[in-house]
Amino acid sequence: KTALAGDLCYRESRWFTAWTPERLARTQLPPVLAAACGQTSVPFGDALLDVDDATIGLEMCEELFLPTPRHLAQLAAGATLIANGNGSHHELGKQRDRLSRLREATSPTGVYLYSNLLGCDGGRMYFDGGSMVCAHGALVAVGEQYTMREVQTVVASVELQPAAAAAEASPCLGVAVTASARNESHRLLRAAATDAP
Repeated sequence: KTALAGDLCYRESRWFTAWTPERLARTQLPPVLAAACGQTSVPFGDALLDVDDATIGLEMCEELFLPTPRHLAQLAAGATLIANGNGSHHELGKQRDRLSRLREATSPTGVYLYSNLLGCDGGRMYFDGGSMVCAHGALVAVGEQYTMREVQTVVASVELQPAAAAAEASPCLGVAVTASARNESHRLLRAAATDAP
């Protein structure tokens, strides 16, 4: 998490320190995991995750609401999908703001998976759910808000497109990305993923 929430109900800086953007470190695995994985350490930090048919960027909570959100650098570096696990409490009009940000983040290309907490935290705050999937500027799926279900799954089928190629032709959120800048971002964000164990 490169940005900590410090307004309204949140005072995360009392307990945590923000991670430096694009910083990667190696973390030692516990012996049981090292034996199962065949390696003793793994990369940890702000990086993209390459899987078979997608490149995933992770944005945490408050990062979505920054003036320059983390997903901009991730999309410029080649992410095709951004995932955000969020603990965003209820406020009037907040779901509309979230949706607006997700639509803007995925226009003209890209996919954003937004998962929000649902329920109460013991009386202080209510997390209103409303998890969403946005693709290419449009809302594709949304979960219920204001439900007391313990678990809710939002499912959608979307087309993944390379966001970095589209960013050169039509800049995402007005951020122009040259080929050399994109390649440098790509190298920085993926560096630890190619390190030997």
